[in-house]
Amino acid sequence: MSLPVAKIRSIKPPDKPFKLTDSHGLYQLVNSDKFRNVVERLFGALKELRRVATRYEKQQETIL
Repeated sequence: MSLPVAKIRSIKPPDKPFKLTDSHGLYQLVNSDKFRNVVERLFGALKELRRVATRYEKQQETIL
């Protein structure tokens, strides 16, 4: 059975790293808050860049 996304997102990182495994031998390494902060900032930046990129298409001069 694979790890559900909700379970992965609900994990709170402890002081010491540990592996969260599923029945197929795949694992998610859970470590400090620093890694999660980096990932959250990356997704935030990607969302912001997507918003800026799609705003150009909505300008009046680009509409045919």
